[in-house]
Amino acid sequence: MKAFIIAALTIVSATAFGGQPLELNSKDVNYGALRQGARSAALDRVEVIRTKKTPKKVDVAYTVKESEQVCVEYRYEQVWHPGHYDRVCHTTTDRNGNTRTICRNIWRPGYYTTERRCVRTESVMVTRNKSIRLNFKKAARLSSTQREVFMIEFRQDRVSSDDVTMSGEVVEANRGYSIRFEKFLKNSLKFEVK
Repeated sequence: MKAFIIAALTIVSATAFGGQPLELNSKDVNYGALRQGARSAALDRVEVIRTKKTPKKVDVAYTVKESEQVCVEYRYEQVWHPGHYDRVCHTTTDRNGNTRTICRNIWRPGYYTTERRCVRTESVMVTRNKSIRLNFKKAARLSSTQREVFMIEFRQDRVSSDDVTMSGEVVEANRGYSIRFEKFLKNSLKFEVK
């Protein structure tokens, strides 16, 4: 019975997260849209397969949706800008090289302008294109028959943010790995052999 429950949970988790494994066979790989429910933060997992042909750095492109407030109704209003004084100075130099500055206050009259003001906003879902770099510079060398499989998890902080963090774990490899998420110039996961 225990084995049956474990098998059922494995099948459910495989269908809930990730579909086909992603083969890392070029420098640029497209994963597509992250899985996320309607108006909820993204949470997705995908298996990636590394072989001898996998480049040292692979950029995985994906899309994520975020909610954004947009104005859906405007009102136009007449706005009065009151008059004011501007201090204007003018400097002159005579033939002898003497300079003289004359300042005076000039009245700028008030005026009306028509301005557009938002009166109602709504939340809409917007798709953002993003990518993550998988860095295998310090990964183990593989022979032509060897392969390594890693599970990468994408986690959106909140639905109103396009900030996505990643984590990785080893599924199948001959060596132990340390996998670190870095957020410097480009989001990246670094795979280092222990």
